[in-house]
Amino acid sequence: MLLDEVVARIEVTVPLLGGRVAGLAAFANLLDSGALPPETPAAYVVPLGLDPANPLNVTGGHQQVARESLGVILIISHADDAGGGAAMPDMAALRDAIIGGLAGWRPASGRDGLAVRRGRLLDMRGSAVIWQQDFSSEVLIRT
Repeated sequence: MLLDEVVARIEVTVPLLGGRVAGLAAFANLLDSGALPPETPAAYVVPLGLDPANPLNVTGGHQQVARESLGVILIISHADDAGGGAAMPDMAALRDAIIGGLAGWRPASGRDGLAVRRGRLLDMRGSAVIWQQDFSSEVLIRT
């Protein structure tokens, strides 16, 4: 699955995270708890959607190109900074490391290389900065 491959890729290419990379279930648990991760920086890989193009004209089957999108949610906290501003330079470095590790990388699952999409500040909560960096990859659907 693409998300698992991306988690594994981040673990290998972004040592700044110290292995604190997880998927959707861990992120859902974090949201349910209303807390921040016990240690930061941390990253969570989540699905964002599948956007299909028009079906291709083929005989004897169905083919369609689709863009599968995912988000990497990054969380950095500085306990001594109530406004979160001190974390922004660290967030920029982490974001750049994530982009460097994923942009153009081709997952083993046969998809095209990952393309960088939108990045945005999601929240500044107390001492934490939360950023979402989106990526996508095209896949050919055949039935």
